[in-house]
Amino acid sequence: MLKAYKYRIYPNNEQKIQIAKTFGCCRFVYNQTRAYRKEVYEKEKKTVSKTDCNNYCNRQLKKEYEWLKEVDKFALTNAIYNMDAAYQKFFKEHAGYPKFKSKHDNHKSYTTNFTNGNIAVDFEDNRVKLPKLKNVKAKLHRNFSGQIKSATISQVPSGKYYVSILVETEHVELPHTNQNTGIDLGVKELCITSDGKKYENPKIIRKYEIPLQILLAVSVPRHGFPYEILPLHPVLSGSLQSSCYYSASISTIPHFLTNYDFTVRQTGIEISYIPRETIRESSPAINFVFSR
Repeated sequence: MLKAYKYRIYPNNEQKIQIAKTFGCCRFVYNQTRAYRKEVYEKEKKTVSKTDCNNYCNRQLKKEYEWLKEVDKFALTNAIYNMDAAYQKFFKEHAGYPKFKSKHDNHKSYTTNFTNGNIAVDFEDNRVKLPKLKNVKAKLHRNFSGQIKSATISQVPSGKYYVSILVETEHVELPHTNQNTGIDLGVKELCITSDGKKYENPKIIRKYEIPLQILLAVSVPRHGFPYEILPLHPVLSGSLQSSCYYSASISTIPHFLTNYDFTVRQTGIEISYIPRETIRESSPAINFVFSR
């Protein structure tokens, strides 16, 4: 059976540049072959296969654009195959017509194939060997055994990098027991099992619900305020992907924030809020900094 294992990786500056190049080249090849396929059909009424698109990339695009040779060739081939899969899904499942990929998309990834040991995992040294990147530092929190098939490198909007390694491994069946346990989801407790064991509900969403609403409310572009908002709270920074900035407006205060006190300081524009009606010790004030 095929099973994927996802790990966090920590590339250095040179590796980050190479990954960014690969993201861009894969997007470029996807858009070029998609346009080529549509153009051939409109002119000659011929269906272009993924093999024809791959030959078009190797024989024409790589000659015209020399920088395509700087990245992993398997990544470009898989980008073409993904484009062909989008067409097949459009014809068979009546899905939407394949669209061009935008460089403004925050979810970036590419897939490379295993051949001649170009992908390897060192669990003792916490390193992952990848094509064109060599050894990349990784957090290998679990082991696996089996034949590596491919690896998908991705970057999330927060800027973190991950690698998902596809492995062909044997299915290990869990031992069977004669015990059955019922689980009841609750409100006060997270859940209660049939044997009476209770699990506490952390209520994380409720604790940060208002700060999230504030960030969403003040990030409307129509406010036209030339400042950027940076969440300082660590939990909010991780939840809202703090690498993405939000335009904000001080003059426009949402109606549901009328019960909160706002203070503005001269050093930058720093806003903090505390509920007027109920002040809980477990809910500290959250600060936001607006900067040009």
